[in-house]
Amino acid sequence: MCRGQPMSENDALRFIARLDHDLALQAKVRAVAPGDLDALVGVAVAAGFAFDVNELRAAFRTDWKMRRRFYGAAGREAGREDA
Repeated sequence: MCRGQPMSENDALRFIARLDHDLALQAKVRAVAPGDLDALVGVAVAAGFAFDVNELRAAFRTDWKMRRRFYGAAGREAGREDA
């Protein structure tokens, strides 16, 4: 478990990380209507993860914070608008 994060949020972060390389899980997520977080959580639960919509939102925030820290400086140096 990551320090300072509830176990279920950590599980949501593991789900997000699994999406990077699990093609079958990616296909299931693509079938979910955009913005339907309840259905997205349902896909995750069926895959063995345990978290709710609020914990998924918290995991998204954490994931984006980490991405900004990792890519932020490089993005600004490359002149990217979104960095």
